Amino acid sequence: MVMGRCGQTTPCRHPEPPHPQELSVGSLLRARSQAQRPGAYRDCLDVALREFRREPAVVQSNARLMLDCNGTAQAFQSGKGQAQIQVAWIAGKAKYNIQVNSTEAYVSRLKLRQFPLNLTSLLSVQQDLTFRRAPELVGQCLERAVQEVSRVLECLLWDAQLVVTCGGAELTFVSGEGHRKMNVYADGNGTVQYWEQPVGWLVRFAQLLNVNWC
Repeated sequence: MVMGRCGQTTPCRHPEPPHPQELSVGSLLRARSQAQRPGAYRDCLDVALREFRREPAVVQSNARLMLDCNGTAQAFQSGKGQAQIQVAWIAGKAKYNIQVNSTEAYVSRLKLRQFPLNLTSLLSVQQDLTFRRAPELVGQCLERAVQEVSRVLECLLWDAQLVVTCGGAELTFVSGEGHRKMNVYADGNGTVQYWEQPVGWLVRFAQLLNVNWC
């Protein structure tokens, strides 16, 4: 079997630097400013900076980031380096990959994603977080979301956005352009609440009668 050269189909392998630099947005900015010449290493730093900025605080404060870019290797670390991040040069592009081991980090990163707004999607996320032993409050909020969405007229879900904010999780479910807003959240007492954008009285009456009419 013929293997492709490193940097074409797989990242190059280099000895890991023994003393990683501090990992923070500031340290990545400094490294980026020092990489003055265009090339793979600077592109990798651009991708690392862009994606790391988006990570939640629980990930940023406890991660190890390894740059492996076309012959140049560099490591950065914060905390104990629990989240493993790699930025590698593959097939002429910088690729960002992250692995998190803690449930807290996994749940926190869900705010970076957007899920389809339908019962199947809600139940799938609920099952996934139950399997990962997410905080009980997150499960309660998702259960409330399932209950409320199942009551909403189908036509009102064609162009809507549901945001679930509970127990450190921020989950966004969208259909269409997401114009009609719905929220499930925990108040200051830890009680799960539901809010939806008001609709006309005819639609509300049809909803109470469980008639699918808008």
